Amino acid sequence: MYDLITTDFNNLMNSFFNHKFYDKSSDYYLGEDENSYTVSVDIPGIPPENVEINLDGNCLIVSGKSSSEVDSGARNRIFKRVWSLPGEVDLESINAEIKHGVLTLTLPKTEASTIKSIPVKTS
Repeated sequence: MYDLITTDFNNLMNSFFNHKFYDKSSDYYLGEDENSYTVSVDIPGIPPENVEINLDGNCLIVSGKSSSEVDSGARNRIFKRVWSLPGEVDLESINAEIKHGVLTLTLPKTEASTIKSIPVKTS
């Protein structure tokens, strides 16, 4: 039922504003290892200069847009994804790369965010 309502709403918004509000084809992957978080987002057809990446505290915001001409005029596509990261990242070491329509972000954890093992002593 939710998908039906979402689809109807998106169709209405898409026709009214001439761009996609929500695009299920923008899949993403979130990963974490001992030293970093990884976020990969499918953004085919969106040039790097139209991608914006922001980090507000632990909130990662990725947005972008593309335009193309079709018979009925200009067609615009916009997207915005927001994720809450579970720990702090090293702002100076974040890496962002687009390859084959996939944006991959590597966000190294700070020392405070890495997992530390604490040995248990017996008395």
